[in-house]
Amino acid sequence: LDPQCDAQRTGINYLDWHADYYWGESVSWVRNHIETALGGAGEPLAALATHLILSEKSPHLLVRDIPDETPYLSSHTWVLFCQYVMHMEKITPGSSRQLSYTQIMFLAFSPPKGRWKTFLGSPQAAVPILDWAVVNGVLAPRPRYNLQAVNTAIDTLNAQRTRLTGSLEAFAKPVVSLRETARDDLRRVYPDNPWLDAPILMWLPDNSPFSEDRHFEGIYTGPQHSFTDLHMADRLDVTSTTWHSSHATVKYQEMAKRFHLLGRIYNVFSQAFDQKLNQLKAAYRESICYWLSQLTLPRREALEYGHIRFFSLSRPGPSPRAPASVGRFGVLLQVTYLSDQHFYECFPRQLLIRPRRDLDARQLKHAVDTGTRQPWMRFDWAAYEHGDWPADLASLEANTDVLIRAFGKDLPEAIEVAPLDAQGRRVPRTLDSPRSHALAQTLLSHLLEDGLALR
Repeated sequence: LDPQCDAQRTGINYLDWHADYYWGESVSWVRNHIETALGGAGEPLAALATHLILSEKSPHLLVRDIPDETPYLSSHTWVLFCQYVMHMEKITPGSSRQLSYTQIMFLAFSPPKGRWKTFLGSPQAAVPILDWAVVNGVLAPRPRYNLQAVNTAIDTLNAQRTRLTGSLEAFAKPVVSLRETARDDLRRVYPDNPWLDAPILMWLPDNSPFSEDRHFEGIYTGPQHSFTDLHMADRLDVTSTTWHSSHATVKYQEMAKRFHLLGRIYNVFSQAFDQKLNQLKAAYRESICYWLSQLTLPRREALEYGHIRFFSLSRPGPSPRAPASVGRFGVLLQVTYLSDQHFYECFPRQLLIRPRRDLDARQLKHAVDTGTRQPWMRFDWAAYEHGDWPADLASLEANTDVLIRAFGKDLPEAIEVAPLDAQGRRVPRTLDSPRSHALAQTLLSHLLEDGLALR
């Protein structure tokens, strides 16, 4: 097939499976394309040739059960996967093909130790990182890279991993509540008091014969509240003479001496809510940019330099006076770049963007301009309204009760575009470019608009 087979690290003859044509595609698609390209000698021989070539040059492409959702070359998960396959092949050639993708990733994510830890510190482990850096526009393609370029790639990858780890932590942390905010504020002022949540406070009129300084056990049967309850209601008043404690050692009047150190609960809660909201927005923004960076190069280039319009879907209310129900969990994009025009559905909650090749620009324009429902509309309304995982396009039925409206500000076509690199392509740094952040911000504003209105 190729007398100079060893001259190319990731190719044979004219075929290079690290070329931008394959970036972001599924591994099964890449592997099938290699077999097709070698199919001149017949299908059985092409399959055998592909297996032998990949065994020597790219054994990670022969690992079993790699999910189609795993983008080829463009994600840092792929970097770790390739590193562990290289580690296994270095110890025992052919061993990686005995494990599935899930098994390899379980081992790769384990705390590094022994030979695996040693391998991660070796120059060989930097090869997948350099490939990732070229795919993501961090480095320009070069035959060889100096130490500074290698460190740039490693630092950029680690910085993204750190930001994504912070995003996962922000998503996992529960949304702040008024009770939690009040309790935390009380603990700040009374760090050693274990009775802040205990229902030990009772309200007694000024002329009551009972008080916290007198005996009342078994006599008072009314409702009791905690210091957290009163702080939530902004009722911890230093001048109050009607609140009394049923606890022998925790007295309201003694606690009241430090009430001035507490914050106004609604101000404290507003600050805590804003902090959590900003954390969620930053987490979503980082995740969306990461998700965009895993698309194929033509799609990334169009999103980076093309003209983008945003559309929302809504459904009329049950009566003419009822407000329309807006699908906050999905956005329809129209991307125009050079002579190409594409449509995408974006679902930020699932970090999913999928092309809609069935949509027509003229039909969409007519539906938006007239504000009417059209017979060609096929959308998964549950995904837009409730955030459900979108159904497959092939299973969607016509739903003519939705309306499409433009929203937000268009992202205009770039006035200046990056020059072509040595291989005649433009590789945007999608993972953290200003355009990616602007796109993510518009998606977030639509997703969170109802929540922001509640403030």
